[in-house]
Amino acid sequence: MIAELAQNWADWDATKKHYELMARFVHPHFQKSRELLRGSYDYATSHHEDFTGKAGAAIQAEIDRHAARSSAKPERSAAE
Repeated sequence: MIAELAQNWADWDATKKHYELMARFVHPHFQKSRELLRGSYDYATSHHEDFTGKAGAAIQAEIDRHAARSSAKPERSAAE
């Protein structure tokens, strides 16, 4: 918990913005409550090329599989 002394010198919108910024960035930093999120983000960004390469390969494999299945089916006439 972090306590702040409010003097009511700033206008209310600026004070609310200050509270929001403190709650989103400053407090979590000192409370170490975003370490898991930071670790996950760092892992994802450092393995970005691996993930996009695997995703691209999976998409291409499905495109190829669909094309092979489509070419193996006999064409049906519109009258059928």
